[in-house]
Amino acid sequence: MQDGWQEVTLTSAVPLDMLFVYCGRKLDMKTDSAAVLSICSSQATNQDLLATVRCQAGTKRLWVHMRYNASTIMRISELVKVLIYALPVGAPRVARLLIVRLPALPYYSQHESHDVGNEQRSWSQMSITGSFSVAEMTSWLTEILPGDLPRPSTNIIFARSHTLLKTILICQYRRGSAVFTTDNISTIAVIRDIVTNFSLAKSIKVEIIYDIPNDCCLKSFIRLQEYFEEEHKKYKDQLLKNALRTLDLDDKDINKEEPTICEDYRRVWNIVEEDTKTSFHELVENLKQWYADWQDLSLHLKDYNNKKYILQNALQNCQLDQIKEIFENKPIVKN
Repeated sequence: MQDGWQEVTLTSAVPLDMLFVYCGRKLDMKTDSAAVLSICSSQATNQDLLATVRCQAGTKRLWVHMRYNASTIMRISELVKVLIYALPVGAPRVARLLIVRLPALPYYSQHESHDVGNEQRSWSQMSITGSFSVAEMTSWLTEILPGDLPRPSTNIIFARSHTLLKTILICQYRRGSAVFTTDNISTIAVIRDIVTNFSLAKSIKVEIIYDIPNDCCLKSFIRLQEYFEEEHKKYKDQLLKNALRTLDLDDKDINKEEPTICEDYRRVWNIVEEDTKTSFHELVENLKQWYADWQDLSLHLKDYNNKKYILQNALQNCQLDQIKEIFENKPIVKN
């Protein structure tokens, strides 16, 4: 699925009564309109998910959609498991446990031709060598990327694109060698962490080499800039519409002949609800993570920690010049 959503379809031989869902990370959830989803309110300040789904009478098949919560986006360095306990209606009242593994990079669901590597982007590259097999690397990538991967063969190459950020990931590997090329530095960081964890668990020694351009964040942001501005405008319209809802407005306030609110307010008031939905929070969190991962993978770590707070403010207020200045990664000149 697009937009980071992962679908789980449950099929039962007997009617289902309830589902109990738990995950150690905060998730967004939605389910079939015939079911009632309840998320534990006490979880609002915690970094986990506890939810129930009450099924309609006679339900034997149900879908649940899940994705990482936008407010808690961070680099995922280990597998995320969702525990779903399916409780049947009749006796015996014994719940069936389903364990769902969420991919670490769920937005890379769009398949691309590997020829996209010829595009003019600021490509970062990570090379991994070690005593792993093609089947092992495919197995590791299955936990990182959504959907089906190519079947193991002598030499594998494929490409995916990020449905939100429009960045590209090109994977090429064979026995003992893998190369990952992308214009999204956070993608490099996630693959590095998870491959390292898997190789350590299997006692496989690997060597990892990076080639990270100094301008990778800047050039990737410039490609994304127009979309970022559009989503920021939607976000501001959404805030304004929410504020207008708190006012006691009637038809006379909105009427074009005798309006009591300004034209811009009337424009926002008349926007269809669907048109105010925005991915602005996801964009901000991802762009903050780009900068954090650039610090982590780059050799130029000094003097940049204080810029993270400046960057967050610039992103929230769509201060494009300041965002670009920070992403240029120029050394700080001290007076």
